[in-house]
Amino acid sequence: MKAKTQLIDASAALYYEVLVLEATAKALSSQTVDDPLQARAVIESFLIHSRNLIDFMYPTKPEKDDILAQDFFLDPGDWLRQREAEGAILQTSKRRINKLLSHLTYTRLKTSSEDSKWDSVGLRDEIVLKLRVFLKHVSGDLIDERLRNLLEKMADETIRR
Repeated sequence: MKAKTQLIDASAALYYEVLVLEATAKALSSQTVDDPLQARAVIESFLIHSRNLIDFMYPTKPEKDDILAQDFFLDPGDWLRQREAEGAILQTSKRRINKLLSHLTYTRLKTSSEDSKWDSVGLRDEIVLKLRVFLKHVSGDLIDERLRNLLEKMADETIRR
């Protein structure tokens, strides 16, 4: 397990990821961005932060310095046993984000306008649900209070579609 101060700092970084996820999800749902290129930048920001949070909870090929949910547990296996299954929306979104945004791929050349449509509200809600499971099981003294408050507020709010 990492040092307590390091984990508290890591939870502050996690707070930032969730904060930007929420801000961009709200911007997407309210369609307040008129310029198509700016709208694209907002969706890309939303997707990158979504991917970071999915990787936090469900890492595929973690690097040594990646911040992971399991770091917050004395026995990393505790998180692996307590977390819920990743689920289809997270798996599919992560794969699509990797192919269509995070990496320059030949798959992009074969995409249609349908491929650029994202269920930002559904993805946001699923990430919040999974992060709340994390908060339920992690020791409270390791978590930045802003993160806890934000996730509680997000769980209580629904974004209008």
